[in-house]
Amino acid sequence: MSGFLSQGEERYKRGCWCPSGTAGAQVVDGPDWFEINGRPMRLNRFLVVLIVLALSIPAEAQQAKVYRVGVLGPPGKIEERPEVKSLRDGLREAGYIEGKNLQLNIPNVKTYDEVRPIAKDYVEKRVDAIVTTSGTPTLIARDATKEIPIIFIWGVGDPVGSGLVKSLARPEGNITGLTFEAGDQMFAKRLELFKEAVPSLRRVALLYNARGENPGHAIRLALVRETAPKLGLRLNVARWARANSNIINAQWC
Repeated sequence: MSGFLSQGEERYKRGCWCPSGTAGAQVVDGPDWFEINGRPMRLNRFLVVLIVLALSIPAEAQQAKVYRVGVLGPPGKIEERPEVKSLRDGLREAGYIEGKNLQLNIPNVKTYDEVRPIAKDYVEKRVDAIVTTSGTPTLIARDATKEIPIIFIWGVGDPVGSGLVKSLARPEGNITGLTFEAGDQMFAKRLELFKEAVPSLRRVALLYNARGENPGHAIRLALVRETAPKLGLRLNVARWARANSNIINAQWC
């Protein structure tokens, strides 16, 4: 799995992982379309390409086996997330039918603490691929296996800064996917845009995930802290660290 091609920050501020040798990828007609080497492709089909490449499935063997794909996501109803719906639709369009030649496991969780044992179960059962949405589940999957292909389809801001891949040009290892940001610098840029949109802005509150599973959170917080005083802003950070805590009980610092 190699090759990272980022999209322009001015359009949807997302990037995409592409097979080695592709010339480029960009949004064509809205966030559900990509263009690869001049050929338009829907997002769900692009996700399928990534998964099939990760599985290295010979064409003649695609119908001879039931492929097992495990999904990991954040708390909530994962199957209702648009990226997961696109994944399921794309696999179906490509001929992978649940109950026939595909076993797609999409568990719902209430807290991130429930994600780790699910990842461990996937590894023990040796699923063919693990698909993740959101940064923390992706990091949990990375810690669980160095062999099973991991494809993140949404919610990863900076794959390099988060320690998921070695570099954008050569990610190496068993991880690839889509990223919704051009890099962590976008978090500081958002603060600048906020100030530009509201010139009278003086004080900003930021709810920060301080649970510690995702090092990218600390990187982004540091960038926002550095940017705020340059814009004449006072930043109030609420540290959210417990699964059962809420905004009201979060510690302000």
